[in-house]
Amino acid sequence: MLRCASVISVILLLSGISLADPISPISIGFISFDIRIPPAGGPGVNVFSISNLTGDFGLPADFPVVDSLVFVGSTLTLVGENTSEAVLLGDLAPGLWDSIDALQFPDTSLFSAAIFQATLSGIDLHLLDGSTFSAAAIVTARLSPSSNSFLTAGTDFALIEVMPGQAATVPAPPTFVLLGSGIAILAVVRMRRTRHP
Repeated sequence: MLRCASVISVILLLSGISLADPISPISIGFISFDIRIPPAGGPGVNVFSISNLTGDFGLPADFPVVDSLVFVGSTLTLVGENTSEAVLLGDLAPGLWDSIDALQFPDTSLFSAAIFQATLSGIDLHLLDGSTFSAAAIVTARLSPSSNSFLTAGTDFALIEVMPGQAATVPAPPTFVLLGSGIAILAVVRMRRTRHP
């Protein structure tokens, strides 16, 4: 009986190893800190831009989600020299969002970070290559300075990525073969024991 238990343990361990391949996050947009010069001239402003690049706005190589997702209940938390302020952005459909007044600041404003958070409108995503991706419902992106202590307009950006969700795991074909082999071994061991007590 102890031998059967150890065989079963090895089978389960090997089955777990074959299913443990990590899945990389998928890019669905980006947040950037930019400079905007008014068309009529005058002083420029710094602006946070949020891009939802799903659906028709996707760029095939880097933003592969075919479904048009909405970033539901979006917020951008701006961390300044001594303050932190959450800007409520609401629902952001696919496209570029940079004309929101609350995201525009004088070029003298200093920010040490910006944290974007939203809930996805869907979690079963279809990708350009025909595969599907089960995503976590919450997305978070942190925009940090690439150099110095504060964000640099026109330079700093961060990808908005969706992480894999907790989908039900479907065994891969090698796992079925491994499991079938283990069951066959157990059947042979049991047959031998019944024939030769």
